[in-house]
Amino acid sequence: MQHYPVMTIEEERKRWFRTEQDKAVINILYSSEKIKTSINQLLKPYGLRLEEWDVLRILLEFEHGPISLSTLRERTLCNRRSLGKILYRFKEDGLICEEPVFSNGIENAYFLTSDARQLVERIDYHYQSLLDHYRNSISQGEARLLNNVLDKTRSLSS
Repeated sequence: MQHYPVMTIEEERKRWFRTEQDKAVINILYSSEKIKTSINQLLKPYGLRLEEWDVLRILLEFEHGPISLSTLRERTLCNRRSLGKILYRFKEDGLICEEPVFSNGIENAYFLTSDARQLVERIDYHYQSLLDHYRNSISQGEARLLNNVLDKTRSLSS
C-alpha cells in the first residue's frame, strides 16, 4: 500500500494557484457560476431561466417605447439564436407581443403584455432580495474596487 503525503489546505491551494492572479480568475468563474445558479433556482418555479429573466427585465425598461431586436441583442446576456428562441416562446406563452413599427426605422418592436408585467413584478421582489444578499456582503469601497478589476478584465476579452 502506497502512502501519499497529506497536504495542508494552503499547500493544496499553492498547487492549484500559482499566483494570486490565477486564484482571482478561478474565483471570478466560481462566484459567477454560484450567483447564476442561485438566480436560476429562484426563477425555476416560474418556469424561467436567467437569460429569459434578463429579456423580461429589459423589455420592462422599455415599457413606454418600442425596443428592436438589435437593441435587445445589445443589452441581453444571451446570443442571437437563444434570443430568437426566447422571444418565440414568450410570444407563444402570451408574455410579449410583436408589432411592426416603420415610422421610427424599427422593423419590429417588442412589448410586454400585462401578464408579463405582473409576472416580473411578482418575481422582482424575490430577485432583489437575493441580490441584496450578495450586495450586503461587500462594502461600497470593495464593490468599487471589484468593479474596476472586472471592467479591466472584461475590456481584455473584447
